[in-house]
Amino acid sequence: MDFSAAEKILNYTFKDKELLRRALTLSSYDFKKCNQSLEFFGDAIIEFIVSEKVFALDKDEGDLTNLRKSVVSDKSLGEVVRRLGLDKFLIKGEGDNNNKKAVPSAYEAVTAAIYLDGGLEAAKKFV
Repeated sequence: MDFSAAEKILNYTFKDKELLRRALTLSSYDFKKCNQSLEFFGDAIIEFIVSEKVFALDKDEGDLTNLRKSVVSDKSLGEVVRRLGLDKFLIKGEGDNNNKKAVPSAYEAVTAAIYLDGGLEAAKKFV
């Protein structure tokens, strides 16, 4: 599968195209080569990047936590994926059209894939 259009949307060209394919593959399509572990790792990377940004605001811990939660939520990540049009590239099994978690999870998985492929600075640029 050619992912050049997805790479254009992401503004990132993968050296390892398999990482992008895996980041966009849902377990309903291929449970063994799906995005679940990338999703797990990407969640931590996004939280780190956002935490680093909001830490600079010099607010108390509660305010920082609430700000990070508002940025790193299924709703906000899903909106970004839809706005980018990345949801059109999800590889899913038949009948998997109502998986509400799949869209924000794709953002997390793609973030991890970019991190693994290009390092922290590339991931920061994407996030």
